Amino acid sequence: WYNYENLEIPMCKQGNKLTTPFHICSDVWIIGARAIILPGRKRIGKGVIIGVIDQSFEFKHGSFLDADGNSRVKAVWNRKNAGSKPTTVIPTGGDGFSSSHATHVTTIAAGSKIDGFNVYGIAPEADLIMIPSSFKSAEVLEVTKYISDFAAEAGQPYVINMSFGSMVGPHDGTTPYCSSMNDYCKAGGILVA
Repeated sequence: WYNYENLEIPMCKQGNKLTTPFHICSDVWIIGARAIILPGRKRIGKGVIIGVIDQSFEFKHGSFLDADGNSRVKAVWNRKNAGSKPTTVIPTGGDGFSSSHATHVTTIAAGSKIDGFNVYGIAPEADLIMIPSSFKSAEVLEVTKYISDFAAEAGQPYVINMSFGSMVGPHDGTTPYCSSMNDYCKAGGILVA
């Protein structure tokens, strides 16, 4: 354990040696979200939907459970499977992609507070929508609209995380794709890419 501002933080292990405080190697520190590990914070994501478009989700990971052990995942739309439809029945296992990127990113955004650990996601009580994706533009637009519509129907504000990108295009918001994304993220919605 590492003591930081009177807060006990678990240490990372490298072999049998304790190295870096856990909050640093969990990327919470790296993204500049230091305040989330401090006690007394009030904004914890309750009543907000976080939709993550990515690859390699573990749908029933412990970081996505509430304090009573129930899943905070409200919907999944596995676009890796051709012809799939959105579902509110959360599958067991993963999405069929081979890394752990989506689980990692979603845990940083909304990992649950787990007893014994002082490190958790930025919005540990947010509801989640997981979209395993091929990252094709038309598909991303479709699932972005789905998340926006789902949140509107639930009457909740939302954040859409897309931790992917490319070097293609002008990167100035003028493409039809960017215009469409802006349309889906107006009142009540934020897009993080």
